[in-house]
Amino acid sequence: MATWPATLPTSPLIDGWSETPPNVGERSTIDSGPARTRRRRRKGVRNMNWPMVLTATQCETLDQFYIDEGSHLSFDGLTHPRTGIAMPRVRIEEMGEYAFLGVDRYGVVLKLEILP
Repeated sequence: MATWPATLPTSPLIDGWSETPPNVGERSTIDSGPARTRRRRRKGVRNMNWPMVLTATQCETLDQFYIDEGSHLSFDGLTHPRTGIAMPRVRIEEMGEYAFLGVDRYGVVLKLEILP
């Protein structure tokens, strides 16, 4: 399994970070009355928006990691910002575009999947 590059931030910026719990239920509509619900599974994929500020060198490192491993393989090396627990299986669902923030500073938001 791949490991998040040591030269990149291991925690997101607080401003813009968000987490979506997994959808573990299923709803079925019926002809009359309330919808029926049931549990589909106990675990599921959590989604996170992971904003970071990087240098130009770190942007290159992130690009290379994303192209080589992060977009299709799970990796470890990140800590959950809410729980403080290491996340053992993470995958990059989508990488946002770099935004110039100033001299040698670029903002980017990754959409991560936290795998069960």
